[in-house]
Parts: sequence; structure tokens; C-alpha cells
Amino acid sequence: MKAINLCLFCLLLIGCANKPKQEKVPQTLINNTVGINDTLGLSLHPEFPIYSTKQKQVTFILHNNSGTDIGFGGYYSYTYEDEKGIWRDVPMQLVVFDEEIILWQGNKYYYNAELFRHTPGRYRFFLTVRRYSKEYTLMTEFQLQDNMIELFKRHPYSQLNDTLLPSEEEAVYPPIYNVIDQMPEFPGGIDKLLQFINDNMKYPTKAQTEGIQGRVAVQFIVDENGYIIEPNIVRSVEPSLDNEALRLIKMLPQWKPGTLKGKAVKVKYTVPVAFKLK
Repeated sequence: MKAINLCLFCLLLIGCANKPKQEKVPQTLINNTVGINDTLGLSLHPEFPIYSTKQKQVTFILHNNSGTDIGFGGYYSYTYEDEKGIWRDVPMQLVVFDEEIILWQGNKYYYNAELFRHTPGRYRFFLTVRRYSKEYTLMTEFQLQDNMIELFKRHPYSQLNDTLLPSEEEAVYPPIYNVIDQMPEFPGGIDKLLQFINDNMKYPTKAQTEGIQGRVAVQFIVDENGYIIEPNIVRSVEPSLDNEALRLIKMLPQWKPGTLKGKAVKVKYTVPVAFKLK
């Protein structure tokens, strides 16, 4: 009888040992790090303050007006705000190369960063740059939103001129450069470019009548042969002015292409088209 009881006790122990354990979902580390987004002529901000959760990448614009060239690498980091308002690390699987990118004084760099979390909410992006021998951690904030209808309810059209969401397809960029050895050049230089725009502008009648004016920013690519391709509005004012700005950019003649290491490459370029009533 004792032998039977011993066997039952052993089986009970084995059963308890084999009982599956409930795995706890690991919580990411708290990270209240705060950086600066504008110092000594260095500034960092997202191309759009709000992105769709379907985005694969987010683009940040780094401006260098610090009076000297700066350097930075391919490593960056994110934090996110949880439901309790606590900032936490975003787990990342980032492969970077041990190299430094040089951003010349007076230039800007479009930094395409992969997203590792696709949950609506507030996020912080961190990038360390080197100026002379000192390092600075720059930080900027952006949001992810999954409900476009609610987004437009929360932000009227007039407030969304600078926050228009790029489509999911626009998140994957082809090999296009922003900072290179020689930027593309309009025939005769920037003054001739502005003159070309002014000489060919047809101010929309409706906009004139309604007193609408403003500055439309058009972004496009100057390809390896100097031709303008893929123009699009990155700062909107009003549909008729936007369309006229696009028409003007599409009229631009062939440019001198940008070069990198002596080779012509595609370069992203942005031109403001100013509509001003006299």
C-alpha cells in the first residue's frame, strides 16, 4: 500500500513539474531621456509630424547651420509613451556599418529611419551628431496614427497643410541622395530659376479674387540626366495654387545633374513657389 501511495505521490510531482508555466510579456525599459532639437545652428525634425502606422520608414530632416561640417553615424534610437504616460525604449533590430556621414555647413540631410513599432501614439527619435570633438544628442517627436478619419477630425485642413500623411508606398525610397558632392544646378543658377518661375506664373483667377496667397513647397527629383521627375507637394496652400506650382515645376528645363564621387546621381530637391498678390 505504501508503495502504491509513493508511486501516486511521484506521479503528482511529475504532473506538477510538467504543468506549463505562464510566460510574462517582458516590459520594455523606462527611458526618460530628453534631447534637444535645435542648438548651435543644428536642428532635427520629422518631415511630417504625424505618420500612418502602416509606414515602414519615417523621414527626419537634419539641418546644419552651425558654421562648420558635422558628422553622424547610422545608429539611432526611439522611445515611446505608454498608456500611463511613461516613456520606454522601442526594441530595435538595427544593423549599422561603422562609418560616418559628413554633413556640410549650410546643408540638410533627409534621414530615413526604419520603424520598429507600429502602434498609435507619441514617439521620440534620437540621433547623435559630432561637431568638432563634442557630441550632441538631438531629439525630435512625432506621432503614429491608424485612424485617418479621426486624424482629420482632430486636425482641421488648415492645420494639416504641414502634416499631410505620405502614402504607404512613399515610405520605401529608391536610392536618391540629399547630400552629395555637387548639388544639381538650374541653368544660370538660383536667380534664373526664380525668374523662370515668376515669368511663367499664371496666378489662378479664383485665388486672386478670393485674396488667397502663400508659399507652396514642391519637392522633386533631378535625375542623372538633369530632368525633373516625380514632383509632389510637400507644403500645400490651396488646390489651385498647388496645381499651378506643379505646372511650373514640370515646365523646368534640363538641369546640370548632381554628382557624387564624379558620377551623376538622382538628387531630391525642394523649391518654394511664392504666390503674392500685389
